[in-house]
Amino acid sequence: MSRVITGTLVSLFLGASAAHAATFVTSFAGAPDPGAIGTVLFDFETPVVAGQLGHGVTIAGEYQIYTGDAPPNAAAPAGDATAYLAVPGTSYSGFATLDFTGLTYGPGIGGFDFYWGSIDKGNRMAIVTSTGTYTFTGADIIGSGLGSTTTAQANRRVIFDLGPGEILQQIRFYSDLPAFELDDFAVVAVPEPSTWAMMLVGFLSIGSMLRRRDSARRGGVTMPKLTS
Repeated sequence: MSRVITGTLVSLFLGASAAHAATFVTSFAGAPDPGAIGTVLFDFETPVVAGQLGHGVTIAGEYQIYTGDAPPNAAAPAGDATAYLAVPGTSYSGFATLDFTGLTYGPGIGGFDFYWGSIDKGNRMAIVTSTGTYTFTGADIIGSGLGSTTTAQANRRVIFDLGPGEILQQIRFYSDLPAFELDDFAVVAVPEPSTWAMMLVGFLSIGSMLRRRDSARRGGVTMPKLTS
């Protein structure tokens, strides 16, 4: 529970400080999925009809929904026994786009997270927002191209944040190796302006308290005089 709370606070804080920039916040080791930070919008259990994922979000491009391993096209994220999204799904390379321009999720999206399976250097994603396009690769998440289908290091719950006022338009998932697999896509609602203000005041107060404590600790220490 504390890990989830910490991750959420980190995400919200970075959203307040890194204004107007989609940002990778952190990730948690999986095998199995450690659980969504936000509210799950898509678990891919419902059949996709005419590209409709729900909540006004659509998907287009090269993708498949699988349950379990589907060699040579895809491997289930470690520990995941449910349906998941695989891009491209039936070929060596390709991409698919989640379009959020018709979003009907009332609170709006301040950040999102999902369970990313077998992260490798062939996986890429582009987050398109009202202020720009931000790209990330598997190496940005785990620092290597492991691609393991079983290890906690390469199967992770990843968390991304949007800046205040930034509107999510699309997420594009690319794979140059079979495949980009993900499950349980979740979102964090946009905080109210009063919530942003209270959070910033709280963080500033904590920082001030830590600085005073550190200053008092340094000032209260008297070094003994050495004598011969």
